[in-house]
Amino acid sequence: MTEPPQPPDDRQQSAEVVLTTPTGTPHPPITSENIAQYQQDPTKVEPIRRWFRDQGFDTGELTGISFTVTGPRSLFEQVLGPGDQELPLTNLPTEITEAIEAVTFSPPPDFGPPAY
Repeated sequence: MTEPPQPPDDRQQSAEVVLTTPTGTPHPPITSENIAQYQQDPTKVEPIRRWFRDQGFDTGELTGISFTVTGPRSLFEQVLGPGDQELPLTNLPTEITEAIEAVTFSPPPDFGPPAY
């Protein structure tokens, strides 16, 4: 049995939750040589991932300085508010926003057919 198609504006989307550095400062240019010093402790990230899951998102594993959250566009707008590429953090609890630098959708490729 196949699921009915979702309206185009409510299809599943993924966004990256980019974490702050362990000291809370913005990220400088990151390379493969220095990424370890900017990674958050996974035990500190788990409550943040759990919060997103409690809101209805699927979450990916911590990879580098971020993890992925996936859900319908309407869920992103309900929890975070409307946004185009970068979503606002103003609706999140302070204990969550203190460790997040940004929640952002990947920009669409600038090549190929416009439907992608």
